[in-house]
Amino acid sequence: GQMKVLENRIAKKNEIFEKYKEAFKDIEEIEMMPENENERSNQWLSAMTLKENSKVKPLDVILALEKENIESRPVWKPMHKQPVYKIAPAYVNGISEAIFKVGMCLPAGPYVSDEDVRYIVETIKSAIIR
Repeated sequence: GQMKVLENRIAKKNEIFEKYKEAFKDIEEIEMMPENENERSNQWLSAMTLKENSKVKPLDVILALEKENIESRPVWKPMHKQPVYKIAPAYVNGISEAIFKVGMCLPAGPYVSDEDVRYIVETIKSAIIR
């Protein structure tokens, strides 16, 4: 059943990502996760990052959203930092740890409306621009 709506879901996720990207384009502290120039992402996650030197941290934004009953999450913890893999060899260059410190995932499900995106954006802007 999911395969029948896959193209519509991907289109919706791309649309939401583009709305976030446009809404945050003038806020220096925020960057939506960049795409590979040669490939189009399915935007399964709409991830944003805050500049490392930002006075506001991702947890501040997550908590501000939570107060408004908006669910968001930190980006996934790097695999080599998860307890189950603590003795496994890790081949790292620091990028995953850096993104984990400054990244978060925004709501982008199939039922997120334009109005929802506007409310999410305004809540984030309020948390960042003080």
